[in-house]
Amino acid sequence: MTTDDLVRVGVTGNVYVADVGTTLPTDIATALTAFTAVGHIDPDALTEAYSVTSERIRSWQKKAGIRTVATEVDWTFTFIAMETSPIVLELYYAGAASTTAAGISTTTVTNEPGVVAKAVVIEIIDGLITTRYTFPVVEISERGEASHNGGVASGYELTMSITGDAANLGYRITNDPDFATLAS
Repeated sequence: MTTDDLVRVGVTGNVYVADVGTTLPTDIATALTAFTAVGHIDPDALTEAYSVTSERIRSWQKKAGIRTVATEVDWTFTFIAMETSPIVLELYYAGAASTTAAGISTTTVTNEPGVVAKAVVIEIIDGLITTRYTFPVVEISERGEASHNGGVASGYELTMSITGDAANLGYRITNDPDFATLAS
């Protein structure tokens, strides 16, 4: 059976980042005052990828396999940040630091970049339905080419790999009444 009301569209939303250890919201109403918005995101928005790699354990006696175990989990979100702001440059240039003095801003890009780890909230809005993904720890694992040309807004492609904490990778929170009806 199909349920038309469960078809969602990511009409708008945002990506918010904060220092690891920042308290994550547990609902969709909590203001994200401790988080910084990444800002405008390319119209193609977010691409989510979730994959589980598993391995079949076999024995001499049971070649079809005894059991299957998960060996790897990869959960990523990729997007193009369109704003040239200190937070975007910090994410893109692996920990760069921006300062301003006498009206001139300088972003220092280190020659020994570290891993950029953040707490992240992704908010996806479809009319009255809000879905928040909350992640205690996310690492910026890949960076695509940055575009800087006259016909298109500058953009910084970022891939966030969800590493989570000791208990969970993250949480999906929604006020979707149709989802709630089926989950009850």
